Amino acid sequence: MAKRLSASRSIARIPVFMALTLLPLVIGGALFSPGQQQSAQCAGHCQACYCDTHELRDGVDVCIVNGAPSACIGCVGACAAHDHCMAAPGVGGCGAYIAWARDSDCNATPEATNTPIPTVTPTPKPPTGCPVRTWVKVQKPGADIKYEPPYPLVARQDTTNTGFTLHFNVMGGWAKKYEQKPEQMCRTSGDTYPDDCPNDWRWVCVRRVIEQHNDPIVEVNLGMRLGDGVKEWIENNLGSRYYGATTQDDLPHVWQLYKGSGVMSWTDDFEYHPYDPGVHGGRLFVTTKGTPLNPPQKVSFPYTVPVYLWDATEGGN
Repeated sequence: MAKRLSASRSIARIPVFMALTLLPLVIGGALFSPGQQQSAQCAGHCQACYCDTHELRDGVDVCIVNGAPSACIGCVGACAAHDHCMAAPGVGGCGAYIAWARDSDCNATPEATNTPIPTVTPTPKPPTGCPVRTWVKVQKPGADIKYEPPYPLVARQDTTNTGFTLHFNVMGGWAKKYEQKPEQMCRTSGDTYPDDCPNDWRWVCVRRVIEQHNDPIVEVNLGMRLGDGVKEWIENNLGSRYYGATTQDDLPHVWQLYKGSGVMSWTDDFEYHPYDPGVHGGRLFVTTKGTPLNPPQKVSFPYTVPVYLWDATEGGN
């Protein structure tokens, strides 16, 4: 059966293994009784398994390979005695920490000397083009702004008292934290490393989301003003034909449309009755709550609404 070895025992095996191969039993006397020495009838190879190092996590000894928890990697040990497999770091393809060695491979049988030596495949190194790193991506809020009717009139000519209505549909933002690192994966799709493919895997550069948060809307304000040049056009152009023509809308102005604890989706309709012809526009100002990955965001979205004047009936009062 296979037995799990401690780190101290793994280190102690280096001189014992050398003693068995170069100076038989010179150092072995420190670890085996004479009876054990003379029972070493099996001189073949046996299966062992190694880790780069090991850590104690929640009371469990965890194998570490290439800096991450992993199943151990197979290597070759030597039979030191009947039912006694020995393995040492740096020998037989074994790494720094011997996780276990299989004693049952050292049961002497007539066929034991004919057992072929297992081929040891060294663990390939992680790809150099996949450095381990993390980064954060922040998505800004989005907004859709529409208006109706398509041709709004100034209030004094608007017999239906319609004015114009702004339709707002605002979406909150989000923040995600990504991680990139090389991972061992089975070559066969659907299989899981290492249980399904301890010897048939490859390095894959993996990018995944390791943290994500919604960034809700906490405040929405609407700013409106007359377009550039509208005031001059009303007072100069219209004023030359309609005595005393001047701007009448109380603009620029800012209205607070929403303030609260936070929502991911916000919709509203804002009705306005313009007294001045020309472009009415401005910006919708949106503030978010922020997340553990980013501070509150302040963004704005432009809009314009053309307001029309039936020149034949408009006076300048």
